[in-house]
Amino acid sequence: IIDRIKDYTLGYKLPGAGGGGYLYMVAKDVEAAARIKEILTNNPPNARARFVRMDLSNKGLQISRS
Repeated sequence: IIDRIKDYTLGYKLPGAGGGGYLYMVAKDVEAAARIKEILTNNPPNARARFVRMDLSNKGLQISRS
């Protein structure tokens, strides 16, 4: 996967300890993000692979109590 997308990213990270986790990617720009999605949608690494949309918060750490 990384070989396919590394030219379009500023960075990436494989978090967790295995078992089907995530590959976090930061695209260079909007066009690069679209290209990454196109590449991996057309050539999925496995049948269960999918994209999960995530956004960064500009509010910093917030703690709430329930």
